[in-house]
Amino acid sequence: MVLLIALSNGVLVADGFAAERTRHRSPNITPGAVVNINRADAATISRYLKGVGPVKAQAIVDYRERYGPFRSIDELTEVKGIGDKTLQRVRGLIRVE
Repeated sequence: MVLLIALSNGVLVADGFAAERTRHRSPNITPGAVVNINRADAATISRYLKGVGPVKAQAIVDYRERYGPFRSIDELTEVKGIGDKTLQRVRGLIRVE
């Protein structure tokens, strides 16, 4: 099992779930967060993926529940409302582990 951790703007994201950091922000924090779309809930997806609002995020979760976990990032384009432009914008921020 792989645990993904990324720090972003004072936010810790681990394995697709987020927890606010309450301590000092580091100047070395990388913008963006890594979200495991096979584990994250709709609120987490819409919060960390620019251009993916609550409706699209829920569509991702619904697709995953209906068809099983995503096998690749490119499979996201099968979700209604997720096109090539959205995928390109969020590609570096998501994982499918």
